[in-house]
Amino acid sequence: MNIVLDKKSENFAQLSLRIDHEDYAPQVEKEIDKYRKQASIKGFRQGKVPRSVIINMTGERLLADVLNDVLSSAINNYIEEEALEVIGYPIPAETQQALDLNYKKAGSFDFEYDLGLVPSFEVGFIEKNPKVVRESVDMDEATLDEEILKLRKRHGRPSEVEAIGKDSVINVKVEELGPDKLPFEGSHSNETSITLDMLAKERYAKKFIGKKVGDFIDLEILGYFKDNAEALSRHVIGAEPDRFTAKDLFRLHITKIQDVELAEVDQAFYDALFGPGTVSDDAAFREKLTEIYSKQIEEQADKKMIGQVIEGILDKTKVDLPEAFLKRWIMKSNEKPITAEEVEKDYPEFSKRLKWSLIVNRIGKDQNIKVEPEEIKEHTEKQLRAQMASYGLADLGDEQVAQYVMSMLQQKEHVEKTRDAIMEEKLNSFFKSKVRVKDKKVTLEQFTS
Repeated sequence: MNIVLDKKSENFAQLSLRIDHEDYAPQVEKEIDKYRKQASIKGFRQGKVPRSVIINMTGERLLADVLNDVLSSAINNYIEEEALEVIGYPIPAETQQALDLNYKKAGSFDFEYDLGLVPSFEVGFIEKNPKVVRESVDMDEATLDEEILKLRKRHGRPSEVEAIGKDSVINVKVEELGPDKLPFEGSHSNETSITLDMLAKERYAKKFIGKKVGDFIDLEILGYFKDNAEALSRHVIGAEPDRFTAKDLFRLHITKIQDVELAEVDQAFYDALFGPGTVSDDAAFREKLTEIYSKQIEEQADKKMIGQVIEGILDKTKVDLPEAFLKRWIMKSNEKPITAEEVEKDYPEFSKRLKWSLIVNRIGKDQNIKVEPEEIKEHTEKQLRAQMASYGLADLGDEQVAQYVMSMLQQKEHVEKTRDAIMEEKLNSFFKSKVRVKDKKVTLEQFTS
C-alpha cells in the first residue's frame, strides 16, 4: 500500500492511495470461504459450492466491502499518524476514476480523496480585554404589575371567539415554506399557541388582528417575535435552535382563537404558580415574583453579554475555510438528498457554526480548558437529582441514582450534550474573566426586545 498527501493549500489537500492485491486479497478470500460454508444454493450441498460460483455471485460485492474497510482503516491511521487536523471527513475526489471490481482480474486499485484541513488562525480578540455592555433591569412596581397581568392571562379561563383581538390566545399550525413561498413535501411543521404580546413590535399585530380560524399568515418567525432565537425555535417552531434563521419563512395556519377571562389573584392562583402554601398574601407573592424574575434577568443578562463576546470573536477572527470542499462534503454527508441551491442557502449559517466550533477547540487547547469524564458523571448526577426532585422523588437512594447515571453515561448523545454544556460553562467563565464590563440600566421591554 502506498499513500501520498498532496497539500494544495493551507485548508485543502488530496490523498492518493494505491491498494495492492496483497492488501485486500486475504480478507476477500476469508469472506469467500465464510460465505461458501453458509451458502445454500440449489444443485449443491451446503458448504460444497465451488469457489468459482461464489465469486461469480458475490465476488464484486465482497471485494467492494473489503476495499471499503481497508480504505477506511488506512485513511484513519494515516490522519492519526500524521496528526492532520481535518474538517469533516475525507470524500472521494471528483477526479476519482470508476473501478473494475471483477475479482478474477483484480490487481492494484488507485483512489483519490479530498481532505478539508483546519487552517492556522489566531484568536486575538479576547486577549485585548474587550469592553462589553451588561444590561440590568430594576423590577419596579409598574413592571411587576405588567408581569402579573400576563400571569393572570396565562392562568385565566379561555373562551372561543370568532376573530383575533389584541389579547387573544391563538392556536396555530406552523409550516415551513420553500423558496417559492409555498409548503413542500417533508417541510417542517409544529402546532403551538401564541399571543400578540410575543411580537417584537406593536405594528406587527396588524397582520393578526381580525383574522379568523382557517386564515393563515406568512412571516419570518425568528424576525417577528421578541423572544430569543433558542426559545422561539423550541416553543413556536418546535425545532432545534440552529436549524432555522431569521430569514426563513413560515405559514401560520390559525386553528383556534380564544379570549381569556383574567384569573383572580387569590390563594388558588398563588398555589398554581408556586405550589400549595408557598405564598399566602400579596406582599409575599410580589416578593417571590421579584426574586424569580430578577434571577431570570441575571441569567439572561449574562447570556446577552456572552453573546456580544462570541460575535466579537467571530467578527475579528479570520478562519479561511475550504468552501468548495465543504459544499461538496455537505451534499455527500446529508442523510437525505439535498440540492446545490439548498446548500448555498444554508452554507452561511453552517460555516458560522463550523468556524465557532474550530475557535472553541482552539481556545480550549490554548487555555487548557477541557472536560474530564468525572465532570460529565457529576453533572449527570446533579441533573438527575434535580429532575427527580421536581417529580417529588428527592429521596431517591444513592444506589438507584448510581444505576440511572451509569445507564445515561452509556448514551453517546447524552455524553456529548453534557460535555458541550460543561465546556460552554467553562468558556463563559473564561470570557467573563477577560472582558471589561459596562453596566447599563434598561426597562424590561428594552431588555426583552
